[in-house]
Amino acid sequence: MHNFEFKGRLDDPKAAMARARKLGADLYGDLRQNDTYFRVPSGRLKLRETAGHQAELIFYHRDEEGSNRASDYEIAHSAEPDALRVLLSDAMGVLAVVKKRRTLLSLDASRIHLDNVEGLGHFLEFEVIVDGDVAKQRIDGLIREMGFEWSDCIRASYLDLTLAARET
Repeated sequence: MHNFEFKGRLDDPKAAMARARKLGADLYGDLRQNDTYFRVPSGRLKLRETAGHQAELIFYHRDEEGSNRASDYEIAHSAEPDALRVLLSDAMGVLAVVKKRRTLLSLDASRIHLDNVEGLGHFLEFEVIVDGDVAKQRIDGLIREMGFEWSDCIRASYLDLTLAARET
């Protein structure tokens, strides 16, 4: 799969929720997620455990400096996250665990995330599946309509931000 992503700091999550709902976004729900990142030679590999949902093993490459933060990813689902986490931890080692509360909204083929990341604060994320020329227009429109600009984009993953926070 291929998508475009945007992440920005969020000062007022309630206002962002109201704005997204005004645009017509549907509320999927509030999710509690633990992402365990493993050491890999390239890209990122994480086990996402979401309370009440099947776990997902996600591998991705993303051009953090690219104009659209394009990402290529693959997802495999697992009904045995504990065993998978132990196996991958033993085989590769853990870089970090990122814990967050995510409010997930959907608008057309786009996902809007209002995230509260443990130790980092509040963020807004957009994920737009690349399905032709409209993806670029869709993400640009979302950014603008939610009161952001590409210059507000944080070009780092939650993993990178978590690792940087550890160093300070």
